Amino acid sequence: MKKAGLKDGDVITAVNGTAVTDNEALAGAIAADRDFTIDFTVLRENETLEIDKVKMMTVTAFDFVLLGEKKNVFTVVSGGVKYALTMSRLVYLSLFDLITGRYGFSELAGPIGTVSVIADMAQESAASADWSGILMIMAMITINIGLFNLLPIPALDGGRLFFMLIELVFRKPVPAKYEGWVHAVGMVLLLLLMAVVSFSDIWKWISGVGFY
Repeated sequence: MKKAGLKDGDVITAVNGTAVTDNEALAGAIAADRDFTIDFTVLRENETLEIDKVKMMTVTAFDFVLLGEKKNVFTVVSGGVKYALTMSRLVYLSLFDLITGRYGFSELAGPIGTVSVIADMAQESAASADWSGILMIMAMITINIGLFNLLPIPALDGGRLFFMLIELVFRKPVPAKYEGWVHAVGMVLLLLLMAVVSFSDIWKWISGVGFY
């Protein structure tokens, strides 16, 4: 990476114009780039520099060096909030990439795949006596479920909020009968999606493809 203009001690503050505050945000911003040609904004000796069009083969094209930070109430709460915001952004970016076709349907994991990943991570955590990995996975799953539930999809809380927004704008609620039909159809489609994804998980497990 030194050939690209980055030097030891540079603090990366933005990737492709998007601010990054931690290693998860940095990795996510790089992974979200389609051609891995990255524009970095770095802080070097109190001077902000733009290093454009850095070619990278993978997210691990260079090593992340994390500097320790003294733990106190402020740093722990601040770090938790930053992690939650970073994961929230990655959830919506992943959803956008799925809709636009960057990621295929086969890369989705349902309940079976999720449990398999958690089990593998739990075994690794138990072997190393380091439970931070499993806690990160659980936090990520919680954020995923919460944000997905807020999407304006029928049968989800987000769908109900959408109808409440319609009522707020037009000063008139959607007839309960029609709203019920919409939520019923949404529930059927969600159950169908769950069945298809679960079948995909079972096929991956049988064929030994793996979930990640």
